[in-house]
Amino acid sequence: FTDHVDTVMEEKVNALALPRTTVVKPLGDFDEVKVGIAHPCFDEALDLARARINCMATGPAGSGKTHAARQIFDTLKALPPEAGGFANPDKVRFHVESCHNEMMPSDIVGPMIPNISDGSENHRMSESVKVFRDGGLLVCDEFDRLVGGTAVAANMALANEHWTMPDGTVITKSPDLVILVTTNTLGQGKGRGPYSAAEVLDGATLNRFAVGIIHWGYDKAFERMLVGDDEIVSFFHDLRDRADKAGLVNRIISPRHMLNAKKLKHILGYDMETIRSMSLRDWNRKDLKSFLR
Repeated sequence: FTDHVDTVMEEKVNALALPRTTVVKPLGDFDEVKVGIAHPCFDEALDLARARINCMATGPAGSGKTHAARQIFDTLKALPPEAGGFANPDKVRFHVESCHNEMMPSDIVGPMIPNISDGSENHRMSESVKVFRDGGLLVCDEFDRLVGGTAVAANMALANEHWTMPDGTVITKSPDLVILVTTNTLGQGKGRGPYSAAEVLDGATLNRFAVGIIHWGYDKAFERMLVGDDEIVSFFHDLRDRADKAGLVNRIISPRHMLNAKKLKHILGYDMETIRSMSLRDWNRKDLKSFLR
């Protein structure tokens, strides 16, 4: 009976969670910056960005890491330089580099393009290098997908004040550069679970994020505020809890499920029974059997 009461109380308390604005108040006589609904890890990631410390946000898919990166960029543009904001907010760039196992070093730094007229080659600078040069926030999404020499090319931006291009040009790092990488694993590589494409990150790479690693998980209160539909959120929270209890490690149940379900309900008028059915369509019979025990 006590467990039942505790569960009901938790549901009632969570149901009271309403969208509220996160406000950054830097030390000193500076104006507040309104951020919006933010993940609980946002403050720590913002502090690392203000100190220009490389950040690795590691956690499950769809937990809001890339979304928070955009919030950090916008916040740094609004903060004064004395509080860790960008010195040249009109010049900075925001870029997400989507990493994958088949990326080449040229995908990171930019390719060499042959000149048809004289046979020479010219370097075409990538957007990542432009952020390194001009400042802003460079996001390496799914950083733990990079392999071999491609990872080395990315590491050049993480650890050095200068970056040598394929044509010999040396690019100087902007003091406004912030680097945030997202991973689903902490560099342990392929293994059991939903992130079988992950590669091993060696100690030298992880050391580039000294004191900058954040374990970024799903947060029920944040999800409830973000989605704003208690019926949908409660269903997916229960689904995730039961899947975890059944040991279904390959089943990712993220805020993306909740936000898409909200569209089905509020835009298309789908009822919850239909949404429940659609949410389980990619589950195989074995997983469903384990889940329903």
